[in-house]
Amino acid sequence: MTEQDGLILAIDAGGTFFKSGLVSADGKILEHTRVSCPVDSAGQASSVRSAYHILIARQLENARAIGRAIKAVGVDTPGPFDYQEGKSLMRHKFPALYGIPLRPWIQEAAGDLPVRFLHDSTAFLLGEYWKGGLQGEGNAAGVMLGTGLGFAYMRNGEVQLNPQGGPGFSLYTVPYRKGAAEDYVSRRGIISRYLERTPMAGSGIDVADISRLAREGSEPARVTMRETGRMLGEILFPVLKEKGCRRLTIGGQISKAYPLFGRDLEQTLADLQLDGISPAANPDDAHLLGCAYVLADGSGEAREAASGA
Repeated sequence: MTEQDGLILAIDAGGTFFKSGLVSADGKILEHTRVSCPVDSAGQASSVRSAYHILIARQLENARAIGRAIKAVGVDTPGPFDYQEGKSLMRHKFPALYGIPLRPWIQEAAGDLPVRFLHDSTAFLLGEYWKGGLQGEGNAAGVMLGTGLGFAYMRNGEVQLNPQGGPGFSLYTVPYRKGAAEDYVSRRGIISRYLERTPMAGSGIDVADISRLAREGSEPARVTMRETGRMLGEILFPVLKEKGCRRLTIGGQISKAYPLFGRDLEQTLADLQLDGISPAANPDDAHLLGCAYVLADGSGEAREAASGA
């Protein structure tokens, strides 16, 4: 087996499931290697450690079954997190992991392999840059719309990071109207604005329901989604202009409703004359591909695809 035959185990470490796949050096997630493992982000450290070990054991078995080996592991996770040291600094999610080095946990199960950690927005942007809609565009930005408001941008093909390896710019904290950007453009922001228009809708409604209602012709839902596009454009306009971004991709679960807000987003950003604005080409795979990209140069060494802001 040549070094090029080695696979990258990519892990998207979310708060409900750890999702993973075995990725080849040319950026293909191998068939039948998409493995998920449930995890409780509020649970004990031992349960999270077990989730990593169970997932890695299954992927080692998958690799052996096809006569391949895993050469490196890439993990994306939200912050705050020390991505160089592999330590979680989160209090709101996985609080039991605070300050614990995670690299040894992974190497206990996977062996003495290179392990690279990166922010989930970084992984998303790199996945789209490598195999998605941003191919060939080194000055681009990616927004993740979901529970929160994630953001990453690259300059000359290098994602711009802070000293801890997190995003070089925090979009979610940008002051906007009477609060911060994430208060308006995120799951809770969209639901809150919809409930202001339809207070009888009830507390159980989610963005997927609002999107469905908008498609069915509900005026309050349609207005809420269109307003989301305009608000996101107003938040992004000065940031994209300052960072020199020429392309924009939208990911996260809410990006699947792009037809309901995309036109308003594009119109709000029209004066920037960007080269393209679009939903992610690989919304479900971008994170795994980004995890693999930083390790996929064929030498087994981490690809230096990110730098300081």
